This record gives sequence, C-alpha cells and structure tokens, in this order.
Amino acid sequence: MPSLAIKAGVEQFLTDEYASRHFSGICGYDAGLETGVLESAKTKKRGRSYFPGVAGNFVRGSSQNSRKIFVLLVNMQLLASGKLLSRDDYDHGAEGYYRPFDAMRATRPVVIIDEPHRFSRDQTAFKVIMEEIKPQGILRFGATFPETVSGRGKNRMVVKDYQNLLYDLNACASFNQNLIKGVAKEHLEPASERQGKTRIVSIRRNDSVSVQHMRPEKPAKNYSLRAGDSLGIVSDVFEGITVDAIERSSVTFPNGLEKAQGEEMTEEVYMAQYQEQMLRLALLRHFETEKVNFCERSFRIKTLALFFIDDISSYRAGNDGKKPYLLDAFERLLNECVQSTLDGLDRRETGYRAYLESTLADISACHAGYFSRDKSDTDESVAKEVSDILHGKKRLLSFTNSDGTPNTRRFLFSKWTLKEGWDNPNVFTIAKLRSSGSEISKLQEVGRGWRLPVDENGNRICNEGFWLNYIVDFTEKDFAERLIEQINGEIPQASVIPKEKLDQVAEKLGIEPDDLFFELWREKKYINRDCIANMETRDAFYDEYPDFADGLASGKIKNGNRRKTERVKIRRAKYEETKIMGSHQPAVFPCLRRLSGC
Repeated sequence: MPSLAIKAGVEQFLTDEYASRHFSGICGYDAGLETGVLESAKTKKRGRSYFPGVAGNFVRGSSQNSRKIFVLLVNMQLLASGKLLSRDDYDHGAEGYYRPFDAMRATRPVVIIDEPHRFSRDQTAFKVIMEEIKPQGILRFGATFPETVSGRGKNRMVVKDYQNLLYDLNACASFNQNLIKGVAKEHLEPASERQGKTRIVSIRRNDSVSVQHMRPEKPAKNYSLRAGDSLGIVSDVFEGITVDAIERSSVTFPNGLEKAQGEEMTEEVYMAQYQEQMLRLALLRHFETEKVNFCERSFRIKTLALFFIDDISSYRAGNDGKKPYLLDAFERLLNECVQSTLDGLDRRETGYRAYLESTLADISACHAGYFSRDKSDTDESVAKEVSDILHGKKRLLSFTNSDGTPNTRRFLFSKWTLKEGWDNPNVFTIAKLRSSGSEISKLQEVGRGWRLPVDENGNRICNEGFWLNYIVDFTEKDFAERLIEQINGEIPQASVIPKEKLDQVAEKLGIEPDDLFFELWREKKYINRDCIANMETRDAFYDEYPDFADGLASGKIKNGNRRKTERVKIRRAKYEETKIMGSHQPAVFPCLRRLSGC
C-alpha cells in the first residue's frame, strides 16, 4: 500500500469477519486468513535487536501451515527505506534467515500492489519488490495505473502501463451497470465578476516564483515567493496556504493545486463568505438525502458527508483557545439546517426527529477530522476522531454507539489525506471548499463516495438508485462534462465485434447484418473475417460507425446547476405568505422544495 491510511483500511477489511467467511466458505478453500501488519521499528530493548515479529509469523506460517492464507501488509515507505527489512544483524531470525527480505523471498509469495499509479516501474518500492522479494507473481489492483511515454514530437505516445491485463471494470461500465452511485455535480456562481486575482508571472525552478496581485480599480502589485512562503503575503484571503514546491514549469501548493506560468487564482473561491455558502449548499443536499435514507427506504442508511479543505487551522483549534472560523461557521449552519429540517418533519417521523434532536444536543459530536499532522497529535479527542475515520468504518455506519447512545457523527473533514485508498460507501455528499489538484486527483476525490451504500445492518443495497452530491467552486464548473469525457476516454474499445452488436447496428441502419459485415470487412477493411477490429483503422471505424463505440449512459452524471424548474400550483394567499417569509428568512428555500407536493 502507498500510505498508512490505505494500510489501515486494508487491515480493517481483511480482519473483518466477512473476509474470513469469504476465504473459508464462499471460495471453497476451507482455509483461515491470518493477517499481519508490518510497522516501523520500535525502540530497542536493553540493546537487543529483534527480527520483526509479524514478518517472522508470516514466514513461519507460510512454510508450516497449509490450512491458512498468510497475508503481510506493508506500506511503500517501509519498502523504500529498506532498513527494517534489509539488515541482517537481528538477534533472532525466522526459519534460519536473519535478513527479513531473504526470509520473505523464500516463501515465494504473491505480491498484490494497491493503487498501482503510485508504484511506477522506476519507483524505488517497485524495484525493491522485484529485486529483493522476487515474487512468483504480482497483481496490480486499482482504478488508476501509471503511464509510459514513448517517442517525441508528433510520434510521442502516452499509454497506460498495463501488462497482462486480466480484468478491466472501467468507470463507464461501473456506471452503466449501476455498480456505483451516479454523480450530481453542483457549483456556486461568483457574487461578482470583478473579484481579485493572483497570476503566476514567472517561475525559477527550485528558487522562487513571481506573482502579480490584481484587484479592480487598483494598481497591480508584484511579489516574489519561495518554497514555504505563505500566500497570505499577497492577500489575506490566502492565509494558511503556502508554496509547497517550485518545479521547472509549475508551482505546487499543499492542497495539490498546480499552477503554470500565466495561470491565475481567483480570490473569491478562498473568501470565508463564499466557503460559507458552499457549506450551506452541501448541508442542504445532505439533509435532503439523509431524510430519504432514514425515513423512506426499506432499511435505514447512515448518511455521511465529506468536506475537503485547504487550511487545517480553519478547522483544528490552535493554542490561542479561539474557535477556528470554518468550524464556527459549520456548526452554526449545521444548527440552522437541523432546526429547519425538524420544522418540516411529519409528526409520524418520530425516529428521525429523535435523531435530529440528538444532533442538536451535541453539535461537536457530529463531525470529525483527519489530517496528516494528526499522527503526532497527543490530544485524545483528535485520536478518537482519527480512529473513527481510519479504523472505525463500521462504527461510522451505525446509528448507535456501543453504549446505546445515538451515534450522530456523520460529517468528516480532511485536507487531501483522504484520497486514493480511503472510501466509505455511505458518503453521499462531497464538498470541495477550495479548488485543487490535477484531473487524476479530482477523479480520486469524487471516488471517495462512489461505492453503493450499506444499510445499518451492513447489507449492500444494490437494487435502488443513489446519487453522490458533488459540490465544487465555480472554477470547476465544467467538471461534469470533463468527467464524462475522461470516463469515455478510458474505455478500451472492444477489438472483437459480437454478433449481437452487429445485428443491433444493422437493424438501426436499416440493412441486413450480412451486408453490414461485408461493408466493414471487404469494402472498408475495418474488421477481418473473424469480426476483429483492425487496430490501425480503429479510430476511423468508430468515427464512421459510432454505434460500435460504447460510452457512458445518459443521466449517470448530472449537472445540478441545470435542475429542471417545475411549475407548481399554489393558492394566492399562500403565495403572498411565502413571499413575506422569504423577505426575512433566506432559509425558506428548503421549504419551497417541499411545496412542490401541493
């Protein structure tokens, strides 16, 4: 695994009871599953050096016990550093080996690589796997793979680094087969077209970056920043954001945002007022979904929301004792939204009413955060939050705690720590409070909530339609269209044309299947006599006959800013009353949506 967060998730999965049942019964192996987790070396005791215990158990168990499947979980840092596994001066060994790498190699293991895009072939951890462990087989399992580049200029080609591809369930097929949630993207328009901007003027690799701050009706100012400098020097709205790295042609920030020379950063996205409106929109969508999942389905579904933020100090309290501004705004808006939802509940919905009242009773218990610096935080409450997010996925999905009290924790905050490898099937809303990252990272972020949900008993719900609310700022307003293009672009078009497909296209074109076959084979040379597409003319084939190119079914990714307006009949007196309420209470809008049933 490429990170500790991913390792924690895999450990939880493999040590759960249903994983054991799968290997012992469903697969027919009649074998138990023994999982060990390799951790960093602990402090020596009395000068003695001990062979890593879980590595020893893995080696001894693999050689002695044929009734168990032994698994050793290792994160890439332990492989790349090599010190723990490469030294041979331990006081005790395993099966006659004193060097862990030699002992592991002797078991002739099978290596499974998770998130393979983080393990390119020229990466140190991958080389260690090949040269030190020398497995009898490697399975690379993931949604994203590294790319290889060959040629230059017009002959330059970038392809996915697949090798002996065994199985391909791409995003398009997953959507079309209803194996994941649909996506409903929504963004907030800027309040003004005259907001300030910061432009990257020039870049000196590993040295400095020159930026220009532009504001309406004021002279532009230039600044020179080095790695580690805060963008707060340029404008207060960028407080908490630093220059992470200065490359040859781009500047990277801690949130994954990468800007090239000439590109701009729009200030309004980073303003507290704009973020507050995004919070309000995300909470509105959350409670719309939560009410349905709690009250209107066969089994109750715990509904979670995930918020990506830039500045940790906007959520985690510092030493000054002041409540961070983002946390303060979130708790205030959450209180308002819960109260508004309570006011609109039917009297019969007593269970959900009690759950919301428990939420109001302790707002701070409803949310938790996980950030990279939390690993070294000694605060017990922070440790509890991290445990719930990383190791307590089943606890998060429950409506009650172990002591029987209501479990209202369902709003999660992170910087960019929770990306690939971490997910929770019951995340129904993702809000990116600030724009960030590459196209790959955007796909990884939305993937945190793609899985189909489970109910309160842990059963996967596969026979109903579900949507992931994806809230972004206006700089990513075209995300839905780009996501569709990216998903369709990753489809490896079939090289073999099935007879059923040929018949369907022929019927649509109004010709006989045999005539279409001869047209494609003899006249156009697009396929051979075995109905296999000619790779050299495949693009021209799909351009001329697009019905043979499968793509994403319509309606799987929605643009929430294009919601259909429905005409609603309402009594004039009630309309006048609503207008008066609306002039004083902006929060009336959730109520207007419910009036559509009148």
